[in-house]
Amino acid sequence: MVKLKTVLIIDDDIFVSKTLQIGLRENGYITICAKNGIEGLEVIKNQNPDIVICDRVMPEFSGFQLLKTLREDHPSFTSPFIFISSLDDQRDINAVAELSPTSYLTKPINLDDLLLALKSSLAE
Repeated sequence: MVKLKTVLIIDDDIFVSKTLQIGLRENGYITICAKNGIEGLEVIKNQNPDIVICDRVMPEFSGFQLLKTLREDHPSFTSPFIFISSLDDQRDINAVAELSPTSYLTKPINLDDLLLALKSSLAE
């Protein structure tokens, strides 16, 4: 029996979260959503998703802060981490690259590109 992969989607934009959730479920993934980095951190600690898709910029606790916290305080976290962002500034991309996310996709997200990034990251 093939185990379905669990994807955590962290984005403060409900439309983006729901759109990704529908597209991923239609392609055989189990999805969990969180509306910010604080909620996302709790989900990661409690449910250990197979992969995280996270908005780069969110109020309260950004995706950048979340990944930095995971790298510093939770070294046992090894799931792939994909940033999604409307920011395409090279300085921002370089700053994020220092945290070594698995991938960085810019919004609007193309579902085919996301699915390719997921499959590559999960080595399916």
